[in-house]
Amino acid sequence: MRRNRSWKERPRYPVSRFVRAFRTILAGIYVVALADMPLALYRFGVAPPGPLRLGLAVGLGAAALALLAWSLATLGENFSDCHDGRLPTTLVTDGPYRFLGHPIYVANVLLLAALTTMVFDAVMVTVTLVTAIFYAQSAREETRALRAMQPDR
Repeated sequence: MRRNRSWKERPRYPVSRFVRAFRTILAGIYVVALADMPLALYRFGVAPPGPLRLGLAVGLGAAALALLAWSLATLGENFSDCHDGRLPTTLVTDGPYRFLGHPIYVANVLLLAALTTMVFDAVMVTVTLVTAIFYAQSAREETRALRAMQPDR
């Protein structure tokens, strides 16, 4: 049985400058998000989450991590970063991919939504929305490439 090609050997699809910029911007987004949490709660006086908001945030975060783990396990060697533009060796349609076209993107946005639920301020809402926009564009580009790879689907 032939083993899947390494990710560097996989064919590429064109990735827009907008999505390529996401790689650099994403690191900054996470730094801002992590720095905002303690600043918002302790420096700027945002009310700490009550039990309901905390429970919702923890539940949403746990669901996002479970979806992320399930998605990565299902993809296996077919995983590549969204801004890399590498096609998988085979199209994965089981696991969470039966229900969602891009469950890793959904999980990442849900993780940020969980943090936003805990620290509900303008910075976290903006971070979550900007990230969702980037992932939506990346999903459109990736879906287009996957459809070209599997024209019968």
